[in-house]
Amino acid sequence: MIGVRVLRRSRWGRKALAAMNIIGSQGTRLAFALHRGPETVDGYKMYLSRHGGPSLSFAMALLSGKYEQETKQLLERVIQRGMTALDVGAHVGYYSLLFARWVGPEGKVFAFEPEADNCALLRKNIALNHCTNVFPVPKAVSDHSGTLKLFVSSQGNDRHSIFENPRSVVRESMRKIATVSLDDFLAGEGWPRVDLVKMDVEGAEPLALEGMRELIHRSRQFKLAVEFAPEALRFGGNDPARFLQRLAELGLSVGSIEGGGEVRLWQASDFPKLASEAEARGMINLYCTKV
Repeated sequence: MIGVRVLRRSRWGRKALAAMNIIGSQGTRLAFALHRGPETVDGYKMYLSRHGGPSLSFAMALLSGKYEQETKQLLERVIQRGMTALDVGAHVGYYSLLFARWVGPEGKVFAFEPEADNCALLRKNIALNHCTNVFPVPKAVSDHSGTLKLFVSSQGNDRHSIFENPRSVVRESMRKIATVSLDDFLAGEGWPRVDLVKMDVEGAEPLALEGMRELIHRSRQFKLAVEFAPEALRFGGNDPARFLQRLAELGLSVGSIEGGGEVRLWQASDFPKLASEAEARGMINLYCTKV
């Protein structure tokens, strides 16, 4: 971990990390192809690779049970049977499957994943685990409904983004994808009650946030778990501390998810410090609730 932090401090170090990620992604794809069967993750059977594999760091953390342990502990306490949860940036369905278990047959999970290969794996994993309460949505969540370009990362199928990664050592391919704002989507569903939104969209969080303002306004007990990765935010031209401020402006508390799934609340005056901490660690997951 210390070595990774040192590499992140320089342009060439970040490019070296990107190169290692590409090699790792190809290696995991080959390993999964040779294995052929699904992997076992948190009691679920899951396929993690199709035409492209996940980043090595993601695959190792997931298969060892160490992936976002603190966030998982918190959300397992927060989510109750009968709730409706939105998995924004569902990837191949890790959180979607967990949410399906926690909300029970009375609840619902809407899983948003725009990239075709990932969405195919998401659907396959949902069917494989008989999660009839999970509904995949093959769209990216943004501030408007329409279309955008998606940059498909060779560093892993968990790293696709609507923003180009300037430190990618190979040119990223582009695909046109459909987008939807959460406000538009929920209006089309007749405004069902939404209890929790989990969001990890590789730097597009500010856009998705602007597209859910009506949802936040309508929800009395709105809860948001969101990835806060300063570098990814800058790829989209967004200031990390300003994103934190925007959360507060929309009436949300801002807390970092710490060990044991505990939440450390931050005041607006300390947002620059939180941004610096997230920069040093690469990313921090936030937990925000309506004040």
